[in-house]
Amino acid sequence: MLAILPIVDKDYYLARYPDVAEGRADAAAHFFTYGLWEGRTPNRFIEELPDRTRYLLCWLLKSSRLVDGDFYLNQNRDVAQSGLDPIDHYIRYGFRERRLPNRQLERCAKRLNSMRAVLRRGFLCQLDRRVLLRQLDRRVLFELAKGERYPTPRLYIAIRRLRRMAQIEGARVFLQCLPIADLSARRYDWVATRHIEGKTKFSFTTSEIIGDDEPRSVRIIELPEKWIAAVDDADVIGAFQVVANGHFVHYEPAAHPANDFVAGSWPYVTGVGGTNKVVVWYEYQNEQQIEQGILISGRCSPNYFHWLIEYLARIYIVDMVEALQNIPLIIDGGMYDQEIESIKAVCPDWPIHFVSRGTLLRVRKLYIPSIPTYLPDTLDVPSWQASVLCHKALAFVRNAIFCHYAIDQAAILPTRKIFLARRGARNLDNTEQIERRLASIGFEIVDTAELSFEQQVRLFASAAIIVGPVGAAFANLIFCNPACKVLGLTSPYVKRFTLQSQLAAFAECEYKILPGTHPDYVHGAEQGIKDVDLMHVSFNLDPELLLSSIEPWLNALSTSDTCLSSAVNKPIAAFPLRDQF
Repeated sequence: MLAILPIVDKDYYLARYPDVAEGRADAAAHFFTYGLWEGRTPNRFIEELPDRTRYLLCWLLKSSRLVDGDFYLNQNRDVAQSGLDPIDHYIRYGFRERRLPNRQLERCAKRLNSMRAVLRRGFLCQLDRRVLLRQLDRRVLFELAKGERYPTPRLYIAIRRLRRMAQIEGARVFLQCLPIADLSARRYDWVATRHIEGKTKFSFTTSEIIGDDEPRSVRIIELPEKWIAAVDDADVIGAFQVVANGHFVHYEPAAHPANDFVAGSWPYVTGVGGTNKVVVWYEYQNEQQIEQGILISGRCSPNYFHWLIEYLARIYIVDMVEALQNIPLIIDGGMYDQEIESIKAVCPDWPIHFVSRGTLLRVRKLYIPSIPTYLPDTLDVPSWQASVLCHKALAFVRNAIFCHYAIDQAAILPTRKIFLARRGARNLDNTEQIERRLASIGFEIVDTAELSFEQQVRLFASAAIIVGPVGAAFANLIFCNPACKVLGLTSPYVKRFTLQSQLAAFAECEYKILPGTHPDYVHGAEQGIKDVDLMHVSFNLDPELLLSSIEPWLNALSTSDTCLSSAVNKPIAAFPLRDQF
């Protein structure tokens, strides 16, 4: 019966499939018995149908502007390199591969993912249903605020409704829409600001990248102004955000609420799109009050790298004002033990007020030192412009720590060969292979997360060669001996980041970058990177390429060891090699 229908074009079918013609099978019978299930086409019209459908979809997509060509090519470097039309690629492959065709859908996907994350965390932590719903309410409110172009009545209505619901449930929630007081941009009559140091120019040379032909460049950037602000009757939420005089007090230029994402701040504060206002939501269980305090913690205090380089360095500014001596330092109580150990090393005799999670701290007079660095989260500026360090502040921190631990850097003989293992963030796919190879030539495999702060300081101060994936432990480069050699391992997407090389330059160390490989990477994809996920992708590294990269350093170290052993045998002030670990 099916063979009678004019579906199978006999001449077309036999010409298209010689194996059927050779078997002398009936074209229609073969198609309905085998060809249909094998994906064979019965006539020319069906064969051309995908192309006709694609042309229709292309016309519809161009008319609707669903696919933003510039955005699509920017986000998908492989498509740009292929030369394919972005709309055609999206129809053929991109939709199935779940690629996003425009920025609006990208934002929607991120928001949906954040909602999913709240639900997943709530179920895993077995949160009370009301607590989980309040967290979802906060996410929804923040997305509403971001989507506004001015504080509309519906935003204020939502805030009042959610505040009333929290009161009914017995929850203590600080929830307000507030104007931003930007202390780094202007002065306010209710804020007493003391100038410490003005803006200065700072220059550095970009990193040396092994296997990269692009010449190194000299960059000039501006160090931010240094000041201390005094604010009366301030509320500190989350151990670092400040509200006073009916304003959200913004003191960190790198973390402006208008940015699409601000690390550390997003659980508490979001900007109202297109305005100078923010929505603040903070649920707390405890309330404390102190007469005065100096805010040291910041949005990324629980991150060892940011704590050491950005926030601990604020002590440099505070130390210049004698009147502030012995006023309690306000510190995030949720930080790691090593970070707390570091503040006690820099300020051993200074009183510290630790703020635990879920605490609203009211301070009669709050002193806010500026941030001496500029390390924003945004990818809208080149990475070298977002890598501003203050050498004076770093020198203050290093010298105070060396003094506290009685470390005489001039008397140190750096001899240790160290590989920094990142057990908590395994972004080097073949790290076990790399570790075995390096251990076989005398490298110590060290996970700094397992060391105390003092042990980390002594480790880096006594190292001759340091190799490892770039991460938080690289903040310790400020403690290195100038004779130390450092090889940072990165994914090819972030090989042009300069922050770690600047830390090595501060310590006067030789620093190189060895980029690994990634299956999706194409040449030039690291330029103008806009996808934050690409900054954290895993990568692979050739062990032999790694060894050849450090071979000159190993030879030089071996030569120096030989010369030392042949010299007069006298005691040398060096650190114990392994007994501290």
